[in-house]
Amino acid sequence: PDEYSPDAETTLETWLTKASWSSGFELWEKSEITIDNITAKQAIYSETNILPIDRGGKEPPGEIWRRVHFDYNGMIWTITLNSNYYTYDSDNEIFEHVLQTFQILD
Repeated sequence: PDEYSPDAETTLETWLTKASWSSGFELWEKSEITIDNITAKQAIYSETNILPIDRGGKEPPGEIWRRVHFDYNGMIWTITLNSNYYTYDSDNEIFEHVLQTFQILD
């Protein structure tokens, strides 16, 4: 944590503010979830990847982000999924398994 990101909720809001500047930004969900008995803040959103890459005239791909932030032991933890519209369902299924089985080992 620092003065700009003192906790998980502020960190998530900062990421959402930055993402909202992107082309095609759309917030799909903002909620709380539990990871290893710790309350976490999450957001799922989409945006258009507008990096200056030669795509042979094709449209830039839509990206889907799922950001999860939580506070633990004086640190802000982040677990992130970055996918695209074509593979999001299968990628999210794997990501959900990661979240459900995630453990902090002291």
